[in-house]
Amino acid sequence: MGASITLAGESLIAQKQSTGEVLDVTHFVLANIPNLDTSIAVDRAAGMPTAEQIVFTQDVTRRGYLSPNQVVYSLMLATDTGDFDFNWIGLKTVEGVLLIVAYVPRQQKRKEIPPLQTGNNLTRNIVLQYDGAQSLTGIAVPASSWQFDFSAEFAGIHRDIDLLQQQMINKIDRNTFVLPQAVSLDGPTLVYPGSTNTYKITDYHALSIFRAETDTGTAALSGDTLTLTIPADAPAGVISLDVFRDENKAPVKIPLGSASIARPQVTSPANGATNVELEPTISCSAYQVYPAGFDAQKSVQIQIARDAGFTDLVLDNTVVGTATSFNLGALGVRLESGKRFYIRIKHVGNSLQSTWSVGSYFNTATIYVRTPSITNPIDGATNVPESPVLQSDAFSVSGATDLHLDTDWQVFDATGTLVWQSLNDSINKTSIIVPAGVLQAGNKTFKARVRHRSVNYGAAAWSALISLVTAVQFVPTAPGTAFAGGYYVGRLRVDGQLYALILAPKASGHRASQQIWTGNGGYSEAIAANSINDGLANTNKLAANPNMTGAIYCRSLRIGGYDDWYLPARDELELCYRYLKPTTEQNAGSGANNSVEPATTGYTANIPQQTTNPAFRAGGSEAFEANVYWVSGPAPYSSYIGWVIGFRNGYVDGGNHYLFNATPGIRAVRRVAIAG
Repeated sequence: MGASITLAGESLIAQKQSTGEVLDVTHFVLANIPNLDTSIAVDRAAGMPTAEQIVFTQDVTRRGYLSPNQVVYSLMLATDTGDFDFNWIGLKTVEGVLLIVAYVPRQQKRKEIPPLQTGNNLTRNIVLQYDGAQSLTGIAVPASSWQFDFSAEFAGIHRDIDLLQQQMINKIDRNTFVLPQAVSLDGPTLVYPGSTNTYKITDYHALSIFRAETDTGTAALSGDTLTLTIPADAPAGVISLDVFRDENKAPVKIPLGSASIARPQVTSPANGATNVELEPTISCSAYQVYPAGFDAQKSVQIQIARDAGFTDLVLDNTVVGTATSFNLGALGVRLESGKRFYIRIKHVGNSLQSTWSVGSYFNTATIYVRTPSITNPIDGATNVPESPVLQSDAFSVSGATDLHLDTDWQVFDATGTLVWQSLNDSINKTSIIVPAGVLQAGNKTFKARVRHRSVNYGAAAWSALISLVTAVQFVPTAPGTAFAGGYYVGRLRVDGQLYALILAPKASGHRASQQIWTGNGGYSEAIAANSINDGLANTNKLAANPNMTGAIYCRSLRIGGYDDWYLPARDELELCYRYLKPTTEQNAGSGANNSVEPATTGYTANIPQQTTNPAFRAGGSEAFEANVYWVSGPAPYSSYIGWVIGFRNGYVDGGNHYLFNATPGIRAVRRVAIAG
């Protein structure tokens, strides 16, 4: 065993000597490092092995001096310790500095498990050789007080064995004695109830005769293969297997253990990992039971804690099924940033369960994606349409800068059931339209949330849920659909607010011939009614004068429970012509309308075409007459001339004007504010 003082240990010794402080060596550390070449010199610059490689840590059992320049530290392990293998030994100081490292051929430490396994005692010594080592460490106990020399005793034992062997030789009849033929088996060293185990006779010879017997189950031979079958109800213990070669018996003892589930391993995040995202995916090794097929996996138990003793739990969750990866976000957990967390996993079967995995730890990132919020609609919004636009605030990363990769959107009903989602959406990163058919009308409550995802720092936490209450009735999309006391026409924007325009039923909100202005006076009101798209404001101004009979008529209507009917402005009535045109005649005039959504360009001869809604075609029950209709604005052409739109061909420009005492038609409208 070659041992060396590490560079860190050498530096600490120099420091202690310069300050006159005692060098306090406190712990032995044993590790099993894969592929370690124990024949080479110790790497003095290397640090501690990883947590997965460390198999045992214990306080120094004894310490003593051999000479003023040599002190020895001993580790004594009894048969109650194990099971583990190791090929690396380290000595640590009270400061946690790795002082000495030794490479050793792989050693085994086994625990006594009667009657299945015989344990072993183990003692390992490491000598610190340094000028003034005894003084530096403050060790006043000579090693001779507890280090014993058994050379004489061992020599006596060997002499006794030699004598006994000679006596046995003298008693053997060399003419009749047949040397027993040993049998070498290669196969499982531990078997389980309900298992079938295969062994190879490695020194098989075709001219020898083999047979086998066992006191548990059955043993069958076929050529050089021995099959040992154990009943499912066999108790734990030791199996006697006798293999005969030419009738010479070779007894074999095989431990029979209880069925068990293999201890799982946490494979991600790696032990000691840093900058782990706040909603990481936890991965573990697959479920494995011994013997194979003895028990089916039922679930996986996951624990995450703030302490290594798992007393301050952040998560204690049992996931039903056989999954080996678990996203904490999906489990409803988001970890704190810049913290250390400890994790362990247990596999659970229908009748068995594994031991906990070796506890490992990871550190969460100090850089994270900020939790977004839904800014529109506002929380508690009412009268929400069928397809609202969900809008989030801007993407940002705390502690760094990064690109916005994609966004997750989710909508739930009042019971918390997910009804729609768009995940990993790289198109609709900060706004999205909820598709038709997701929400239900009738003052129904829904909830929505959003989270952003960055290129390098994972996903943010989900935003707080906002509550949405749907409209009593959703706004239709097809012109001429019955809605809100009349018929839906289309959408237009007035002073920034989007509205659905509703046309009054012909039977109760239409006059084919109506003077808009009677008597004298009212011109000032007419001049004030100058909006091209806000017919309600125009009508209210006109109706303030008793001579404005057309406006008064519309404002007096009570249809379908609504009393907010009015005389449409020019852009509102143009929308009615565009989508509910009654005739097949070619169009005339402009037709451009910037108030509607989407905005429209001028007419062509054949666009718009006659409406496809039969009720609004010429002769239909709701059709406009192929005549002209008054509008409430813009301001009148003169003190006695008003504005109209012709529903034969849609002529709407200034050349088509009528005297106020003329009798074009009137068709009332109302509007409903909608989101957008």
